Amino acid sequence: MSLASVLSLSACIVVAFCLAPWLRSAWVIAEPDEWLLCIRNGKVVGAGIGISIWRRPGDIVARFSSTVQRVRFSVDARTAEHLALRVEGFILWSVSPDAEGAFRAFSKLGIVNLNHAQGRSAAPKSRAHLLTSAQHHAFQALLAAEVRAHVSSRSLGELLTEPNTLVQGLSERFASLSSALGIRIERTEILEVQPVDPKLLKDLSARSEEGIREEAEGARLEAAERLGAQKAAANARQASLDLSARLAAVEGDRQVVLREGESAVERQLAAEAGALQVLEARREREEGELELALDRVRRTAEVERDAALARGAAEERKSQAVRDLELAKLIAERATAAMESWQIRDAKWVSLGDTSPATSIASMIGAVRELVGKGP
Repeated sequence: MSLASVLSLSACIVVAFCLAPWLRSAWVIAEPDEWLLCIRNGKVVGAGIGISIWRRPGDIVARFSSTVQRVRFSVDARTAEHLALRVEGFILWSVSPDAEGAFRAFSKLGIVNLNHAQGRSAAPKSRAHLLTSAQHHAFQALLAAEVRAHVSSRSLGELLTEPNTLVQGLSERFASLSSALGIRIERTEILEVQPVDPKLLKDLSARSEEGIREEAEGARLEAAERLGAQKAAANARQASLDLSARLAAVEGDRQVVLREGESAVERQLAAEAGALQVLEARREREEGELELALDRVRRTAEVERDAALARGAAEERKSQAVRDLELAKLIAERATAAMESWQIRDAKWVSLGDTSPATSIASMIGAVRELVGKGP
């Protein structure tokens, strides 16, 4: 090998040995949870998460975490009524996902560049942290300013009773801040909102407690009224059931009485029917007896009539002398009976005129005969 060749090879080796440290630093690799920015002349020429690039001499490479960060705030502010209020909460944020936003966050928040943080006193506690303590406090101050501005426009009652409204308002204010800083607010949470003066909180609690007591008392009264109404309704239903049972019992008794009355009426009707039958039988018997009596009377009358007719016929067959004799006999018998009824003890015959007693008796007999002959 010639001397020139040896010298050329030696020169290459020297150059490679001199360039090896620079080559090692020129190839930059980011972890999967890290941002990598390549900045040239103040502009981003390469950006991404978990990428690797070659950097030229003069390029600035920034490497920082892409994980979600947590910043807590505790702010003493004044409400619209100028009452002191403490608001505690936190936000979760991360670097904006676009390259311009990531560069804006790196340039304005002062995010620690992990490529240059080794051995520095201002290095973060962990590679997963984006900010140093000073930068973290500065970020908290920005958040506190937004919280104070928002709380000053709200009343104490609204802030204490409507935490969702407070979170929504702060999220809107933080959104404008995050756009300017190149970050994205993932979540806003409020841990506690309370007045700085404990007495004010106690007074507010007392008012709330009284309201709760009043509501509880009202609820108890309403419950008592509902229970009373339910009890009254139950009593009314029970009374209705009892009344229905009593009415059913009364109806049953009425039906029994009606059946008994019907039975009594039927028995009475049967008795009356029996009595009517007896009366009918008696009437029939009496009618029969009457017919028999009438028949006997009729037969007796017919017999008497026949006898009278027979006597009349016999009388008609008698001679005048026999009739006069019988008549004289009858007159004598009647005269005797009449005289006996007079109860005369002493009798004297008194004659008036020239007629004799015999003539007088004969005249009397003739008069009686005339009377009898005129008969009915």
